[in-house]
Amino acid sequence: MSNPYAAPTPDNNHDVETTAPTTSAQAQPSASETAYEQPQYGQPAPQPEYAHSAPQTPYGQPQYGQPQYGYNQPIYTTPSPNYVDVESLKSNATIAFILSLLGIIGIIPFIGPIIGWVWGSSIVNKAIAAGIPVEAVQQAKWAKILGIIGVALWTFLIILLIVFTFIFIVTFASHAPMWMH
Repeated sequence: MSNPYAAPTPDNNHDVETTAPTTSAQAQPSASETAYEQPQYGQPAPQPEYAHSAPQTPYGQPQYGQPQYGYNQPIYTTPSPNYVDVESLKSNATIAFILSLLGIIGIIPFIGPIIGWVWGSSIVNKAIAAGIPVEAVQQAKWAKILGIIGVALWTFLIILLIVFTFIFIVTFASHAPMWMH
């Protein structure tokens, strides 16, 4: 029994068939018949051709006209330190404005206006440094202004409270009842 996968050798010619050369008038073998024939020694094996397959290219090489791996995909990198997101500046400006406003009306006294003033100033400075128009962060500008007004208002009210407390103590100290002397 001979090996069907072995290459033909000159000494076992009894297994090799001899065929006459084919002419164009003779029928050519179909792709399914040639796909399973044994290649000559040292020759690459023929690849079957499928109706829906594209020609193969070397591994890692995209075909012409085919997108490469990662082509047109968004690049995810760490933003540079100078990168400023306009939408986050706008939302932070709104929060700073609300804090300043709540500080002025007394819901977050003294602390709200300080945070609004500092944060609003920071947002305006970031916008200017990034080349973003200040109109884009207009609420941060208002937060800064309201923060200054709120700090001034609450400072005035605290000083007024201290003065009235001092006047109250001095007034009652001079009119203290007899048992307190």
